[in-house]
Amino acid sequence: LNDCRVNRYHPFPTNLPDATNNVWRITIIKDSGTRLVIHCNDIEVLDFTASDSECEATTWRDTFDKDMVKIIFRLADRATDKYRPYKAKAKCASFDSTWTNVRTHPTLPVAHGVEITLMCPTNYTNKGFDKATCQDGTFVPTGQSPDCGAKCASFD
Repeated sequence: LNDCRVNRYHPFPTNLPDATNNVWRITIIKDSGTRLVIHCNDIEVLDFTASDSECEATTWRDTFDKDMVKIIFRLADRATDKYRPYKAKAKCASFDSTWTNVRTHPTLPVAHGVEITLMCPTNYTNKGFDKATCQDGTFVPTGQSPDCGAKCASFD
């Protein structure tokens, strides 16, 4: 952590995933202070908030309070093959317009990877599957698309 710790190289507080190829995601979050969050293969391995108590170097604000515009990989880095900006997976805010009369739990929108339960209103029957998973902005049903058929006839 350059410009924070006197020893720039600091071990991760958690064990890293044991994989031959690792995909790293480095995020700066400026909601309350400046947080550095690092994921390795979608597993969070560091959540660090820069502060006077965490940073030994007195000049840490000169670096951490600025907007991040680049990440530097040193020449000594022999493990990095390439870099690409992270693109967050899209949330699902609505479902296929052919899924008529369908209600969901939990309520929308939901994040990528979240499974929802599809329900029909009272007196309607579902002729398809009752689960779907959000995959990058689109719901994918676990099988046949849900079909809340016509209202059941009531007999007096």
